[in-house]
Amino acid sequence: MKNKLKTLAALASLTLSTNAAVVGIDVIDDGNGIATTTGVLDTTSRTWSTVGTASLDGIDDLTITVSGATDSGTGNRNPALTLFKDYQYTVGGTINVTISGLNDLKNYNLAVFMGQWYVSSGSTSFLRGGEATVTTANTTHPSAESTTGDSFDTYLEGVNYVQFDNLTTDGSGNINFTVSNGPEGIGIFNGFEIQSVPEPSSSAMLGLGGLALILYRRK
Repeated sequence: MKNKLKTLAALASLTLSTNAAVVGIDVIDDGNGIATTTGVLDTTSRTWSTVGTASLDGIDDLTITVSGATDSGTGNRNPALTLFKDYQYTVGGTINVTISGLNDLKNYNLAVFMGQWYVSSGSTSFLRGGEATVTTANTTHPSAESTTGDSFDTYLEGVNYVQFDNLTTDGSGNINFTVSNGPEGIGIFNGFEIQSVPEPSSSAMLGLGGLALILYRRK
């Protein structure tokens, strides 16, 4: 499957090693329409190791669909922070994203990037952000989270991205979210990251069991 899709509906199929900590998509503007790339995130350098297919938690059929964007563009992010500099956007509409093939027994943390600073008309600049809503999962945050998009040199929650923690699937392996209008009436979508919430290790559980036994014996 091609990494670059020149239609308003982008479908990316993913197969990475099962120990990949973070996977997701990064929007790319190729000058001819909307495109996406998939990969594994290096959380230190904030760069993708680009691949065509990937898996998370040992599931080999993780798929991502994106639809509803009006157009795409390239932003002016600090050259040292190239990840998520390009974007899809919607004017008065909704961008729909579905992540399929997830483990219904797992919880997931999701970061949605909507913080690109869009510049046009010469020196005239506009602050762009977006509002993300998770539609088929439980959330520990309010269901809608917004960014301001008022900096392109950072990765800050509430400015460049929003975070949803401990999400569950809809029972069929899916997590859905939407991106809609930000503070300037345009919804910006730069990409997302998803990772599973680590489960307590067996050694940690044994340690807790031993501690409980000690406390019980002291009674």
